[in-house]
Amino acid sequence: FTQNFNMSVKSLELFISSTEAATGTIEFLETGTTQSFTTVPNQILRIQAPVSSQLTTNMVVEKKGIHIKSDKDVSVYGLNNEPYTTDAFLAIPTVSLGTSYRVMSYTPLSSYYSTAAVVATQDGSNITITPTVAIGVLAANTPINVPLNRGETYQIKSSDDLTGSTITADKPIAVHSGATCVQIPPGKDACDMLTEQLIPTTSWGTSFYAAPLEARSGGSRYRILADKDSTEVTINGVLSATLAAGKYFETNDVNALAIKTSKPAMVMQFAN
Repeated sequence: FTQNFNMSVKSLELFISSTEAATGTIEFLETGTTQSFTTVPNQILRIQAPVSSQLTTNMVVEKKGIHIKSDKDVSVYGLNNEPYTTDAFLAIPTVSLGTSYRVMSYTPLSSYYSTAAVVATQDGSNITITPTVAIGVLAANTPINVPLNRGETYQIKSSDDLTGSTITADKPIAVHSGATCVQIPPGKDACDMLTEQLIPTTSWGTSFYAAPLEARSGGSRYRILADKDSTEVTINGVLSATLAAGKYFETNDVNALAIKTSKPAMVMQFAN
């Protein structure tokens, strides 16, 4: 769980569901405790995680990973809940993790942070994070090399937008990104946190369909992020941008969109 608006949260919650009965365990690496669970088909099981599992530090190795294992396929998402600022992420199974990622975030309000965090799945993992913006006293584009063991975590925070930063490893890792307090679009009266677990660049695609979110005025905001130079972005048949590696095109639309890219890209939808 990446950092919310501040250091304390009301609750961190896990939601587990399946199409057939499944049994498993949840291992909270920080506390060294495990919890067994059993799902009822097509019902959602809600489990509280320790609130101390939230990452709040910057550039510190901790052991706040959470490992869920079951005997049948399950769906999992996590909810970071604080009054007036709550977001959730879909958990990606370890079989779908990779070793190369790019961060997707947003510009934080003054005195708040854009965030990215790594969870190692195996001992002896060597991580390299190259942020596009400054991290504390480190200048932008300065590689950060971090060795991690299974379940260990490492979060970076910046007062600027971390979007486009690269995170690579020699073994599969889980990567989360977000922000502690953003206004989307900028200039609104309140802010909210962002959090999402990212898919590796090897799973990016070139064809996407997107629809605005129900009950949100003004449509939805989209960021299209390139991994390679000269990535052309076409929206509803019209060439909208040509992107360098690590750059993004942002747009807002009230209509459904057909997005195509000439090279693999990531598309993220933001609720206004």
